[in-house]
Amino acid sequence: MTNSTKPQSQPLKKILLVEDDQILSKILADKFRKERYEVTLAMDGKEALMKVGEISPDLIVLDILLPEVSGLDVLEQIRKTPGLQALPVIMLTNMSEDVAYEKAKKLGVTEYLVKTEHTQGQICSLIKLILEEEGKVN
Repeated sequence: MTNSTKPQSQPLKKILLVEDDQILSKILADKFRKERYEVTLAMDGKEALMKVGEISPDLIVLDILLPEVSGLDVLEQIRKTPGLQALPVIMLTNMSEDVAYEKAKKLGVTEYLVKTEHTQGQICSLIKLILEEEGKVN
């Protein structure tokens, strides 16, 4: 008797990308998809909060300066929501000011990246590392 059961492939990890710059959003989403992630886009903070509940992402990439609700307010709401306190969130922003950084850290951001200081490849590598670490913990 042979075992013909194929190993099941793991489902794609889900990333919620919250970025109001449509060009950057498309570039990053394409890059993440090439790395075999399922990507959902949100163009503002209000939409981001809605989609977090809808898709249960494995990780969020979040800008700070957003229409409707700021990225810092989105992060604060996520951290107050039961079951989402440990959800990895990478702030990807042009705000390099210490005040924004300190507030994000206080709210429990996983990583804080300034857009102009990181390549798309570096961002993807960091996402992969964070999701691999999450897989070991869970």
